[in-house]
Amino acid sequence: MKTSINFDFYRLSKYIGSANYNRKKSDATFKPLVAEYQNFIRKGKVTPALETITKKKRKSRSFPPTIGGDKPLYDTGKLVRSLRYDERKRAVMGVDYAEHQRTGGKYGKEKARDFIKQYEDTLVEKKMTNLQASNLKPLIQQIRQVFRRKMPKTF
Repeated sequence: MKTSINFDFYRLSKYIGSANYNRKKSDATFKPLVAEYQNFIRKGKVTPALETITKKKRKSRSFPPTIGGDKPLYDTGKLVRSLRYDERKRAVMGVDYAEHQRTGGKYGKEKARDFIKQYEDTLVEKKMTNLQASNLKPLIQQIRQVFRRKMPKTF
């Protein structure tokens, strides 16, 4: 009888704790999420909607010009462009006022526009985004390639 083992679990356990794995994992999962957050804001899906006074201020202001129209969190685009994944902190980072927008700051939770939680709530319905699924494939292939071994054993 001939049997072959094609996966080395010991090497896998060592690899899972490595910096190389963490970098590949963030490339496959967290970095695509930043793009998803940015698209969520650009499409105007963030709630609550802008108040009438805010819409009027945006339209009457000449500088900086508004590019988002009536979309919450998308006035000049600065917040959206600032979103990034910080590998050292292992967190999504942005301009200083991004956290204020997410929590509501001094205006309270009812004024909060937590785009991360709102986006994640939509993921519950979709299970996983196509972007994340397509980025996980290279990570899984890399894991298989690194840990594959063929060791025929004869009994």
